[in-house]
Amino acid sequence: MFGVDHQEVGRILATRWHLPKIIVDVISHHHFPERFKGNKLSYQAVALVHLADNLVKELNIGYCGDVEFNHNDMKIVSELGLKLEEEEIEKLKKEMHMAVEVMETLVGG
Repeated sequence: MFGVDHQEVGRILATRWHLPKIIVDVISHHHFPERFKGNKLSYQAVALVHLADNLVKELNIGYCGDVEFNHNDMKIVSELGLKLEEEEIEKLKKEMHMAVEVMETLVGG
């Protein structure tokens, strides 16, 4: 609507609030980690948040869009040196659903 997305608004706020640069980097680039041109540690943080963001979107946890854990995500998994196979991703999804159900029970959701 205003020509900016939540990453840009987040970057502006995080910068104004003097948050650490790595936090500003994550906020600014978590949707497109491949565009990030910073240091390796910051890239790893950006990429991990990107993976987590896509995973919760796919599981419709706090999001109702149409997103899948895709081949680009598996490329990032590999770049990060994570040993994560499809079976492990499915197991993680089930565990996350169970955790959300427990939390909803506890908070009355």
